[in-house]
Amino acid sequence: MGAFIGYGEIGVWANSGERDTFLDWFAAHRCNEGDPRWEYCKSGAQRWSGRCIDLDNLIPKGEVLEITDDEFQQASAEN
Repeated sequence: MGAFIGYGEIGVWANSGERDTFLDWFAAHRCNEGDPRWEYCKSGAQRWSGRCIDLDNLIPKGEVLEITDDEFQQASAEN
């Protein structure tokens, strides 16, 4: 079953496994363990089949979600 990840009507469709991978990555790279965003990412409530993720719950208004140079280099090295 598909899961939408985005802001409002703008985003991407992913399967539930890809959504969970994104949530785990976000928790590991953009949160501090135990903070509200980390808790949101790790919550079972966000991981049921077909659950969509509204990035408005993770990214404060005005903050841009972009890949850092270090993250890009790590991803390039893994492939």
